[in-house]
Amino acid sequence: MIIWSCPVPPGGKVGGPFTVLGQIRSGLEAHYKENLTIISGEGMPYEAAKTLAGGSLFDELASFSLPDNFGLFFGVGYDSLLQIRQIKMRGTIRNLLYGDTPPKCVTIHMSTHAENAYRVLKEEYLKWGIKEEPLPPLLRWRGAKEHELVDGIIVASQQQRETFELGNPRLRGKVHVVPWGVDSSVFHPPDEKLNVDGLRLLYAGGNAPRKGVGYLLPAWNNAKLKGMLTILGANIRASIWRTQILGWVKDEDVPGIYKMHNVFVLASLEEGSACTIYEAMASGLPCIITKECGIDFFKDSVHGLVVPARDVKALQDAIQYFADNPDEIVRMGKNAKETVSTYTWSRFQENLIKELESV
Repeated sequence: MIIWSCPVPPGGKVGGPFTVLGQIRSGLEAHYKENLTIISGEGMPYEAAKTLAGGSLFDELASFSLPDNFGLFFGVGYDSLLQIRQIKMRGTIRNLLYGDTPPKCVTIHMSTHAENAYRVLKEEYLKWGIKEEPLPPLLRWRGAKEHELVDGIIVASQQQRETFELGNPRLRGKVHVVPWGVDSSVFHPPDEKLNVDGLRLLYAGGNAPRKGVGYLLPAWNNAKLKGMLTILGANIRASIWRTQILGWVKDEDVPGIYKMHNVFVLASLEEGSACTIYEAMASGLPCIITKECGIDFFKDSVHGLVVPARDVKALQDAIQYFADNPDEIVRMGKNAKETVSTYTWSRFQENLIKELESV
């Protein structure tokens, strides 16, 4: 018996980490069938579950919903501390009384280790004059306590794993990398060649400083080229030359937006592994990224260009390179699609189950 505990209700948000959580659920349901128990945030607004009780409301309620007998608990990082504590306490008692093997506990993380994320974001907040704390102290404390108790952690990239092992050396050997996937039947190149004059650059992310949009905009403004930048998912209240700001759009419209562009850019300062890059590559777009985007299989000058984080000039040069070399857009875009085509959601689900069962 396995437990999957997730604060996101079924059929809730999609996109980014929500897509990953949905794929986890469907993969576990298909594999474990009646041997799977799901504890979800159904009936509880996700934002409320993350805000009330110091971000532990879901975890606290879920800790009272745990069944008696199971072999593995699988939960979402920073949302599982109270459940894991309850499981460990029960497991110790049952081991003493009946000789039962205590359940294993594994969590999955969408971002880098909290202390790494805090350090990176604190620097940005100071730079941009943002006075609030980038990560609540209670969340960081909960994460540290979780990591003391878990038997395994699932992440999506090697650089993400390194931040966990640096953040807590006791986690070495416990952090397992399972790359995300992409649905190539949804995200794919247009049926007809894109006929545009100039560069059509797409950014898909949020307003959050960690996404690097504060470095992208001056890089784009400084580039000497003909083209248009599209900002998707970020509500920027400004009029920017040669830029259209779409903000949030319907999920079903997103694949079509990729098809209307020929290069993708994401200059993140901190990520676990950016799902949007998988989607862009599947759509046949070469990408301009930072190594902090967490795409282990991405190769510089093969699938696009890798630039240093926080480097406006390097971003500008990469944008200019594609504007001046349209043949490279075609070559790298083709390479990107061919490479990411092997990263399917079914492959992700199979690898995830293998790692869970190896803990």
